[in-house]
Amino acid sequence: MKHDPQRPNWQLVIEAVEALGGCASTPQIKQYFLENFLPETRSKNVPYDSKMVTVNSPSRVHYGGGKQPRRTDTNNQYDKLFLNERKQFELYDPAKHGVWEIFKNNLGTLTVTQVAEPETDTSEIIDIEGSLPNEKDPSKGTALTPEGEGSQFAMEAHLRDYLAQNLSSISGLNTTLSLFMDEAGIPGVEYRTEAGIIDILTIGTDNNFYVIELKVGKGADAVMGQVLRYMGWVRSKLASSIQDVFGVVIASRASNKLKYAASETPKVMLLEYELNFIVRSVE
Repeated sequence: MKHDPQRPNWQLVIEAVEALGGCASTPQIKQYFLENFLPETRSKNVPYDSKMVTVNSPSRVHYGGGKQPRRTDTNNQYDKLFLNERKQFELYDPAKHGVWEIFKNNLGTLTVTQVAEPETDTSEIIDIEGSLPNEKDPSKGTALTPEGEGSQFAMEAHLRDYLAQNLSSISGLNTTLSLFMDEAGIPGVEYRTEAGIIDILTIGTDNNFYVIELKVGKGADAVMGQVLRYMGWVRSKLASSIQDVFGVVIASRASNKLKYAASETPKVMLLEYELNFIVRSVE
């Protein structure tokens, strides 16, 4: 039994993942703690310390090492793990997992977002994320100019963060939404699944799941395909026999294509958002 009270728990979490072959679940890490580190109570902090050093964990910003804005390609001592879709922690590799960033959004709160894709084959990204922007075939996604692409992605991140923190601002539903939190304490913002990354996963006061997908820089076919795929995953993996699953597509303007698709999918609802931006002279 090892005992080094001078070493913080987050370092021991990384050591545990390394010792377990570079990939381990929270229960496996806890068991390693119980077998190797004293006192045994240290294992209780594993869920929190593992999130702090995980580059794609949205909740890492609530813990010490995750409160410093930065990119994860700077070799920071706290950017050491990556949470995969099987809810296992892997040793972080920017080439494999992409580059992530902790930054302050327009609300002044820290958030986590991906700023560079993994160095991987495009077909693998399509399999995981769904349709990519395609300038030859608009039905497979909306083509964006290099300048527009960055602004679209930034806008989606800001809109997603705002909605996740202000779910009560979403009207037009016959329920009040709250953010989903899984058994591992992972919140439903950019929620990673084997079907892809859900923008916002919520539960209504009616005890049903609501999968929110933002239509920013996505074609009608792409966004409908994504939300239906995510709904299927939630129904299969999370929902009980008495819970229903609904999709909510939020767009700045619902196109006729999107309306046609939603008219044949009664469990997918369309909502529109409006942004107000005012510039005033300095007095």
